[in-house]
Amino acid sequence: MKHFLVLAVTIFCIAGCWNQEGSRNSAGTEVLLNPPLPENDATISSTVEYFGKRGFKPLGRQCWHEGDAPKFMMLFAKPGNGSHASGAEISGLFAEYSGKGKKWELRARALAFTENGTWGEPPEPRFMKLGPDRYGFTMEPGFLGQGYTKQALFIYGVVGNNFVELLKIPSYADNAGVVYDEADVYAVKVNLYQVIDKRREFFDLQAKLAIYGKYAITSDDEFYEAFGNAREATISFRNGAYAVGGKDARPK
Repeated sequence: MKHFLVLAVTIFCIAGCWNQEGSRNSAGTEVLLNPPLPENDATISSTVEYFGKRGFKPLGRQCWHEGDAPKFMMLFAKPGNGSHASGAEISGLFAEYSGKGKKWELRARALAFTENGTWGEPPEPRFMKLGPDRYGFTMEPGFLGQGYTKQALFIYGVVGNNFVELLKIPSYADNAGVVYDEADVYAVKVNLYQVIDKRREFFDLQAKLAIYGKYAITSDDEFYEAFGNAREATISFRNGAYAVGGKDARPK
């Protein structure tokens, strides 16, 4: 059975370690709720030290106590040069607790796998499950330029032993800083929903555009580049990334 979860621009996240009873694979499955703190594990602490020696500081962490084994993700950021166009470099690790080995095992480690943010600072990561046993996070940087506000939504996930950018779409725009008449103000917002279907490796996404005020999408518009003329679009995972209606969902 499918059901929808609001993902972003309005996204619900739970910080820290958590447990979701309904997500376990079957009745009677035992899930360790109190594994050793990841930071006390030699493999993870050495990875944290590895990033630290290269100028990266902790940005966020998430622990999932569900499925067959606890999972742990930690992100790190290295500030840019502080200019408007510069972002922060992002690094990350993903680990799984082995009950048999009684230790955390590193599944992915990536140094500077992306740059994101503005003015040299990283956006706040929002951790999420991308599928029944797929994990990742979103970032939604924004900037104000000459009175126009714009935001973009990125989804990153663990694929193989690496962190990968899976989606980039425009998520918000307005012109509130350039018009004097309130009647001329417009805003475009993308509400993104996650379609929970446990039969899929990566959950589908459903994008719905909400347009307020006097705004017309044109062929040179970033929203048109991502969604065409559609006000709603299904975003599915294929060929290693998310794609809008069968096309690449990564506006230039």
